[in-house]
Amino acid sequence: MTEVAVTLDDRASRLRRVTGILLLFTALTMLLALVLSDPAIEEHHVVKQFIDQVEKAADRAPGIYMFQVVDVVRGFLTAAAGVGLYMMLRGRDPGLGRVGLVMFAMSGVFAAGEAFIGAGTTNAAQLYAGGHLEGIGSGSDDLLALIQVFSVLHFGFFLTAFAALGLGIAAFSRSLARPNVIPRWLGRLGLVSGVLLCTSWMTFIKEILFLPFFFGGVLSLVWLIATGIRIQRPA
Repeated sequence: MTEVAVTLDDRASRLRRVTGILLLFTALTMLLALVLSDPAIEEHHVVKQFIDQVEKAADRAPGIYMFQVVDVVRGFLTAAAGVGLYMMLRGRDPGLGRVGLVMFAMSGVFAAGEAFIGAGTTNAAQLYAGGHLEGIGSGSDDLLALIQVFSVLHFGFFLTAFAALGLGIAAFSRSLARPNVIPRWLGRLGLVSGVLLCTSWMTFIKEILFLPFFFGGVLSLVWLIATGIRIQRPA
């Protein structure tokens, strides 16, 4: 019996360690992708500014492609971290654990989708700037319209990925704080960041409403790092 108990403790400790590392790498890849993978094609109403942004994205294409790969990795890490957290909680709070798992998995899928759409946007920007597509020269209005569609889709996937992440963080925070796996202040921080991230779609109404989402993103990074460190400690 003692050997069985030791084996179970070892497995639980290993699970906590692996999940903590996954959360830390999720935070790192999320930060890198946020800063460096965005084609930054957003100005749709002023044609000249829109074209300038398209041309700048074409110039930065190699770096954008590299960090789109980081964004795909972030998607896999987010989903894997969700699995780890769920396995930690399934014997204590399976209901909220499942909610967190589904939301982290959805966030991962949308993050990967965002990366592929971002890569497509950047490729179209290169074709627009260079005119290397057969039958279509540089400066094509059709390509410009396609880039506009891609950029809206990219932004939509970006917001959805973070809204799902926010819901997942809120669910896991509530569940982890109950048995004191994480401190109560960290549980409250997760709830606040989750609520703020869920305001993401309000940015379509007015740009100033991006601020709550921005602060939610910052707090979610703090939560991922702090939780990733905390759960690796002995229970």
